[in-house]
Order: sequence, then structure tokens, then C-alpha cells
Amino acid sequence: KIGLMDAAKVIVIPSRHQGENYSLLVDEAKARGKPIIVTNVGVLPHRIRHGYEGFVVPNKDIKQLAKAIRQLILNTIEIRVHKQNIKTWREIALKLMKLYQDQES
Repeated sequence: KIGLMDAAKVIVIPSRHQGENYSLLVDEAKARGKPIIVTNVGVLPHRIRHGYEGFVVPNKDIKQLAKAIRQLILNTIEIRVHKQNIKTWREIALKLMKLYQDQES
């Protein structure tokens, strides 16, 4: 999955489900420095800074979705997603173990 994300120019999450909650794909895309397009359902629009990290488009508006994809692919709008500090699973596990050890002290 990471290889596909690295090869992609933009990540699109066209969810139509109002119950959409915390999509890990948003964090993964940000970690890879990829612009993101989401629909305005669930919490997705609250996870993307419109015009900065990507675009939030109206649910079921195919024309707006296509326009946003086109703008990002053709670089007609500059979007800068600052890569987040990417940690390995080993680093995450060690940090979690340290947190638990600190709680026992």
C-alpha cells in the first residue's frame, strides 16, 4: 500500500458514508506528504485543511471531485503537505513500552 501511495500524485477518499470516522488513510497520506481530496462526510472534512493539505468536496458532486483531482494532477494549485515524522513500528512499540513503564513508576 505504501508503494502505491508513494507512486500516487494525490490521494482521494470519496466516502459517501455519514458514519465515516477516523480514516487512517488520511494520516498515512499526510505522513507521505501527499495532497488529499475527501468528501464532506463524517469527520473527513475536519481532518483536512481545505486549500492547504488538499480539498474537501461536496458529497456526490462528481464535477467538483473531478475538478479537484484535475487541479492537483496538473499542479494548477499549489498544495503543500508537510511530511509528518514517520516512525517505524519498532519505534512506536518502544515508545509505548516507555509510556507504560513511566506509569508504573
